[in-house]
Amino acid sequence: MSRYSDDALVLTLVREAGAVLDGLGLAGTFTLAELHTGIERRRGRPIEIRHHPMPPEGPHGLWVMGETADYVFVDESAPPLRRTQIIGHEFGHMLFDDRGDPLPGEPALHACARSGYDEMIEQRCEWFGTVVLQRLRD
Repeated sequence: MSRYSDDALVLTLVREAGAVLDGLGLAGTFTLAELHTGIERRRGRPIEIRHHPMPPEGPHGLWVMGETADYVFVDESAPPLRRTQIIGHEFGHMLFDDRGDPLPGEPALHACARSGYDEMIEQRCEWFGTVVLQRLRD
């Protein structure tokens, strides 16, 4: 059994991630820059990736959807491979059209910032980030 206790579910999430990536028109393997550009094209808006200190208890990544751009904040202290997986996870939220919660005092800004994986949305995006890692080339 997987750590999410349902191997059939994990297989479904991995296949779904692959189908979404294939839908971007990328080659079987791609660079992170190619993925980044493909998602910007799909969303019709720029995406800024910012390495930022994050609290040890999480979250390790954060997607903020602004009025005209998206922002991905990644824990600057995470190892490089983990940072890439976090970026893939946050890209998953964008591609699956997940809606974050409004930021306090900033109703035009929404953020996906969960620190657990009990919710299906988070499991789906965690596996999406893992599939991104598997398909990356240098």
